Amino acid sequence: MGVAPRLPRKAVGDWVRRRFPGWYAARVDRSRLEQRQRIDALLRGGGTARTLAPSRFDELQARGFARAAAYRYDDFSSAVRAGERLRRLAALLPGLTAPHSVLEVSCGDGMVGALLQLAGHDTTLSDMRDWRGKAALGLPFVGWDVDHPFPDGERRFDLVLSYNAAEHWADPRAALERLLGLCRPGGHVVLDFGPLFNSPWGLHAWSVGFPYPQFLFPREFVEARVASLGVQDLGASSATLQPTNGCSLASFRALWPRLPADVVALHEDRDYRYLGFVEEFADCFRGRGLTLDEITVNSIEIVLRAR
Repeated sequence: MGVAPRLPRKAVGDWVRRRFPGWYAARVDRSRLEQRQRIDALLRGGGTARTLAPSRFDELQARGFARAAAYRYDDFSSAVRAGERLRRLAALLPGLTAPHSVLEVSCGDGMVGALLQLAGHDTTLSDMRDWRGKAALGLPFVGWDVDHPFPDGERRFDLVLSYNAAEHWADPRAALERLLGLCRPGGHVVLDFGPLFNSPWGLHAWSVGFPYPQFLFPREFVEARVASLGVQDLGASSATLQPTNGCSLASFRALWPRLPADVVALHEDRDYRYLGFVEEFADCFRGRGLTLDEITVNSIEIVLRAR
């Protein structure tokens, strides 16, 4: 008597998903919840954190983990990204249709400011160095490091913007107090930044092809590997990691109520894709004071209204 062939597990799963979609969705949700509960318990359980042997680096590098596509800095990609940010900004601030005086901090290619200028706003750009794209070259530019006072301390803006920068500021509280001080009363500061340091790609080691290298290997070892691999960051090649402030999610959450501002909107974006990886290397995460939120909240979007 012949033995019936065994269907591949994926084929069985696909059949169950199609035949019983409600039950399948509930089972997946339950499985995900159970995994998050296990990881939260292991993170809070104490112990002494360990790191992996250096020989494991190449093994992990070969796995090819999926992650968000790297930023591109050609003119078209910059314009598309700026358009997406402007649509989001319009949703956050419905009154943006009226002309505003705007300061874009850590402006990079300056495309968001260029689009705001095109829409009738009076826009000024600032960054530590000037690497604006062609479309932004006609706008006023102020060379400024947010860790120091703004060169024109008397000037006031209706709106101050910053994208993907606050995770690099040496002292986020002091920097934000400066930005709020540049706002007219009732003006807004809008930040959208990440990845946060404790999140999967928080080390900004873009040439490292697996998540959480900041916990799996000693920092000096990762920096040496990045130097040999090279890294593409801010549209240029480098042999060193871009500096980050290492601030935790908890420190940012504690910061918001201490500022001279009201929180108008706050969104924390989470990335749960790598929790199986955390379970696999649990000993590298224990004993660090981490929580499930710390290792999964990837970025923060916040709108502050100056008092």
